[in-house]
Amino acid sequence: MNGFASRLLAVQQPTAPTPVDVHLDLSGLADMIWRSLLNHLGDVAAAIWLGIRDHLGEIGQAIWTPLSQWLASGLQSAIRAIWENEAEDMLFGAAERNGVLADDGERQAWATIRSGLGAGMLEPSDLDAADANRSGG
Repeated sequence: MNGFASRLLAVQQPTAPTPVDVHLDLSGLADMIWRSLLNHLGDVAAAIWLGIRDHLGEIGQAIWTPLSQWLASGLQSAIRAIWENEAEDMLFGAAERNGVLADDGERQAWATIRSGLGAGMLEPSDLDAADANRSGG
């Protein structure tokens, strides 16, 4: 054998690599993330506050104004409905007592009561002006 062949044969064949343990213990990872979040929660809250602080008026206007209008409208509707029912019942009782119900009938009495209340709602009285006139002001 010539020198080249003997050197080629003399080269050791590669051996199998040594196994490496790549198992990672992740059991404490969730706890570590949670603790980190809690440790920095104040920083996160401060950053959020700084971001929205200058826009509180806009946020309030966008949220609270329509909400308060909706609540007021609902309240007014509920109060109006209760008042209308009470007023209708009171006027129906008066029609019954004064004989209008016997003369015109129940259907006509209800129609007249509702028509009168509806017309009054369309043109409400100015109670402040009426009080001022009565007191001489």
